[in-house]
Amino acid sequence: MEEVHRLARIFRNSRYDIPSLMRAMLTSDAFYAKENRAVLIKSPVEFVVGTLKQFDVDTTYLRPFVFATAALGQNLMSPPNVKGWPGGEAWINSSTLLGRKQFLDRLFRADDRMGGPPPPMMMAMQGNPKMDATPRERFKREREDRGDPPPPPGRGGREARQERVMQRDLPRGTGMNMDLDKWAAQFRGDSAAEMTRLVLPMPPQNLPQAKSAAPQDAMAQVRQLVADPTYQLK
Repeated sequence: MEEVHRLARIFRNSRYDIPSLMRAMLTSDAFYAKENRAVLIKSPVEFVVGTLKQFDVDTTYLRPFVFATAALGQNLMSPPNVKGWPGGEAWINSSTLLGRKQFLDRLFRADDRMGGPPPPMMMAMQGNPKMDATPRERFKREREDRGDPPPPPGRGGREARQERVMQRDLPRGTGMNMDLDKWAAQFRGDSAAEMTRLVLPMPPQNLPQAKSAAPQDAMAQVRQLVADPTYQLK
C-alpha cells in the first residue's frame, strides 16, 4: 500500500501525466519484486488476446474470439455497470475455469489449427445487425421473436445450451494460421526451459521443469504449458 501511495503522489504532482506515472512504476523495485509476480488473475480478454499474441496466431476472423471472452465472463464494450468488471477471483468459477481449458484445448488441437474460411454459419453472421448484440441478448431476442416463454432460472434453458454449443465450437473455422515450428525456432540451447520462462510468469504447478525439447515436439510442449494452471490464471 505504501508503494501505491508513493505512485499516487507522483501522479498527482506531475499533474496526472501518465508517462511520468509509468516511468515511476516500471523503474520501481516493487515492479520487479519476486513476491509481486503472478499475483493477478488474467481477465478473459487478457487470456484470449494474450494467447493469440503470445503464440503469433494469425486469424482473419475475430468474432468467435469475442464470443469466447463473453462466454468466459467479459462481454467486450458491455461492462455490468460504470465501475466495470470486479476482476480478480471474480473471473473464476467452475464454469469459466472449465471454459478456459476448453478454449485452449480447441485452439491447440492439431486438426483444428489450420482453419479454412469461416463456415457458412459464420459467413451468414457477417453484416447481420442481429449479430452485433451480445450472445445472451441475441438468444433472448430470438426467443422473444418466436414467442417462447422465458427460460427457467439458473444455467438451464435454451439460451444456456446455445451458449455452451457456441463455446464448444470455438474457434473452429476461424481461418487461423499458427506456425509453432517457426515460433519455437526463436529458442536456442535449452529450448524447453526458455520456452517455459517466456510463457509462464512463474514455475509450472503441475509439470516438472523440462530440460530440452526437439523442434518437432513444439506443439506437445506448448500444450503442456498452456494446460498448466499458472498459464490459465496468471
